[in-house]
Amino acid sequence: YTSWNQIEPVRTWANPTSKQQALAYLDWAEYSADFYRRVFLKYKSYMPGITVPYVINPNAVYGYYDYLSDLSGVEHWLSRINPELMGGAGAVHGYTNWVGTPAYENTPYARYVFTATRYRGPNLEDNWAYSKNDPLNNNERYKFTTPSYFASMLFTAFGATGINVYTAVSTDNWTSELDSANTPPHPPDAPIAPDGTYRNKYWTAQQLGLFFADEGKYLVRAEFRQSKIAWGIYPPYAWADAWNTDPAKWRNAGFY
Repeated sequence: YTSWNQIEPVRTWANPTSKQQALAYLDWAEYSADFYRRVFLKYKSYMPGITVPYVINPNAVYGYYDYLSDLSGVEHWLSRINPELMGGAGAVHGYTNWVGTPAYENTPYARYVFTATRYRGPNLEDNWAYSKNDPLNNNERYKFTTPSYFASMLFTAFGATGINVYTAVSTDNWTSELDSANTPPHPPDAPIAPDGTYRNKYWTAQQLGLFFADEGKYLVRAEFRQSKIAWGIYPPYAWADAWNTDPAKWRNAGFY
């Protein structure tokens, strides 16, 4: 093929019985990342002359279950998130978290490490405030400082180029039209309260800011690829598993 337009999109898994039939699934999975690139370029074209960085912040690696052995979301994530491809289009790579509490759980810890080591960039939404009124991270532990501080330092240790305290301030200007399931303030446990007073988290966040002010330029330039152990990923395998993780299905298609 010379163009994505020549490929008929597949919509459901139909148990291919040959490699030729299976290629359609790999092609469509690969197209997922290119689709993001196309959408980005379209939006970028609406803002000609803008000189500030165009930053994207995809979610961290996700999964469908809570135990560590399930990192099935990795394949889906790898099929869609391609920092090299997006960088070629002029985007600056960043990411979020929202996958749990790495200070207490192994699976979120693994997802943080995978996300941070895939490609360096800033964590643009490091949870310092949401303990109950966020459906993706409904965790009472975030009432306290330790989970947020641990997550920030974990991302930093694995190569983050910046940390955004999200959010630093709570607001009480929050109506049921915005969130009917919770009551103000929003978010409930930010370092600074709606009236401007400091909560206990503030002092740790302040110290973290002072640390990055002194050391940030060195951390950004630091070499984080010195380990002799690395992820070895063959992209077509990720594209395949994004459709079906059962080896028997792929043997039926002529692989292995």
